[in-house]
Amino acid sequence: MSPSEDVMAEPNLQKLWGTLNSLCYKSMEASAIVAKQLGHSEVTVAHFIKQVMQMQDSDLARLVRHFSLNPSKLLTDVDLAIERLKRGGNLSGFSAELQNALLEAWVSA
Repeated sequence: MSPSEDVMAEPNLQKLWGTLNSLCYKSMEASAIVAKQLGHSEVTVAHFIKQVMQMQDSDLARLVRHFSLNPSKLLTDVDLAIERLKRGGNLSGFSAELQNALLEAWVSA
């Protein structure tokens, strides 16, 4: 069974982590640190997007430029989403939404 068939048969987050490029891996790592510092119980897509947005050479930064999006407005919206998250819990891991996004991105790629 090839690695891709193995991941498709049984999604395994650890195997997916191993497929991330360094930019995505560092962004996931930074997202977890920020979520923990803010007292959030999960790392969400918003945490991840905020970290990726801070890297000028990311695909997201290129998409923002290509489509002439307002990066300040996008960052403000992401910050608002993060501010709305419930605080006061211990970080338990990555949200199901973020895990599903990671899986879907991997499958699409």
